[in-house]
Amino acid sequence: APMFYLPFPDPSFADVAADARAALSFSEAALPGEGGGSACGGVDPEDPTCARISLRGRARQLAEEEVSAARRAFNATHPAAPWLAEGGAHTGGAYFTFEVEELVFFRSYGGAENLTVQEY
Repeated sequence: APMFYLPFPDPSFADVAADARAALSFSEAALPGEGGGSACGGVDPEDPTCARISLRGRARQLAEEEVSAARRAFNATHPAAPWLAEGGAHTGGAYFTFEVEELVFFRSYGGAENLTVQEY
């Protein structure tokens, strides 16, 4: 499951504290091109044939017993940001996970496909 860190003064922290519903969206345009080609086959990233997926669900603050694993993961994944593995920013903050409830997949003309977590 995705994990993230939010500093207490960040407006996103206030948003998540008030309403844990959230979405994470990813685009094929962010991926390197296949076989040295361009991402999305060279089409505009806004073209419907450039795939996008939106994960909808809820942000959940990690329980104290989950935080040490999150810190290790951040240290391994983001070595240039050691403060993430040392308890966060100087302002304080909290570690979260994202509990996916549904997915919306856009990959072509004709609308999106709703996927369940099991289908994904």
